[in-house]
Amino acid sequence: MSKNNEENKEQEEHKELSPWQEKHLESEAELREKNRLAEQEALLAESEEDLLVDDAVEKKSNSASDEEGDPAETIMEEDDSVASDEKASTEEKEPIFSVFKKMWAVLLVFLLVFGTSAYFVSPYSKIGKFQIKGEASESVESLAEASGLRLNDKIIHIYLNRGRIERAITKSFPRVESTKLSLAFPNKVLIAVKEYPEIAYIKHGEDYYPVLSDGIYLTDAKITEDKTDKKLPLLVEMTDKSEVEQFIKAYTSLNEEISSQIARVEKTPSKATSDLLTLDLRDGNRIIVPLSEMTLKLPYYTSIKESLTEASDIDMEAGIFSYAKGNPPAKEDASDKKATEDKNQENQAADGSNEAADTQNTATSGQ
Repeated sequence: MSKNNEENKEQEEHKELSPWQEKHLESEAELREKNRLAEQEALLAESEEDLLVDDAVEKKSNSASDEEGDPAETIMEEDDSVASDEKASTEEKEPIFSVFKKMWAVLLVFLLVFGTSAYFVSPYSKIGKFQIKGEASESVESLAEASGLRLNDKIIHIYLNRGRIERAITKSFPRVESTKLSLAFPNKVLIAVKEYPEIAYIKHGEDYYPVLSDGIYLTDAKITEDKTDKKLPLLVEMTDKSEVEQFIKAYTSLNEEISSQIARVEKTPSKATSDLLTLDLRDGNRIIVPLSEMTLKLPYYTSIKESLTEASDIDMEAGIFSYAKGNPPAKEDASDKKATEDKNQENQAADGSNEAADTQNTATSGQ
């Protein structure tokens, strides 16, 4: 009843209001309604934000409790992550390795061709310097000239013709016994030569010439007396090359005890022996021996020396006997002596034949 009364009262009041007042009242009513709706919406938004915050806090607490409550699962997850990363890396490498495995031969050939081409166009492929390795009597310039090589020649030429080049150098120099070529980085040519040692000297007039161990004496290598090695024998006026070679061959075949004693050699031919030599020894004795019989008779000197009581001459021309040095006994000329020996041998042969004849005659008479 009261509500209806109020409504009736309002209607009566509205009836008493003008149209403008009614419109104003309606506007106020709409404004109040809008404010009410806005307040409701704000309350709803605050409620939703509170719910979202509560959900986030709850999820965070749940996550923390899960991590603290099961560390094994966390480790497994990390291992799975690492394994997956490694697997991905392996999958990336496998194609690269597979391609390289298929292409390695081609790549190798390419690198070889490229490296070879680069080398041949570089200065290192050409001879930059000659150098003697060790000691040599010849100069590096003369050895290089004999080799036929020149600066800036291709080094590959040495590899292809090494033997021929080494033989050319050896043949060009009498002293050189053998030659060996080698290379040193980056483009140096080393020439190593082995020379025949000097084994004696020839004295011709006032000049001296070295004699090598192969029997060759160097006529273009004249030296003075003070340049000679006093430990080596001196061959006086022995200029015949064949005789020098024969002497060196016999000399080098002797044992050192005898060869080291020979100080001076001189030709002293006799009527019977054209190659007779006189050897002056360092111990003061002297040996007379044919060149052709040196190797046969000189070895006896060792035993003969033990019986000598003074400086002596040992004559090995015909037989072997000794006497005081410089005091030869009166004797026949060697040729006469040889003739006498031949005659004695003939007489002995005749006597033998006569004895045989007598024996035969005796046997015949007995029959």
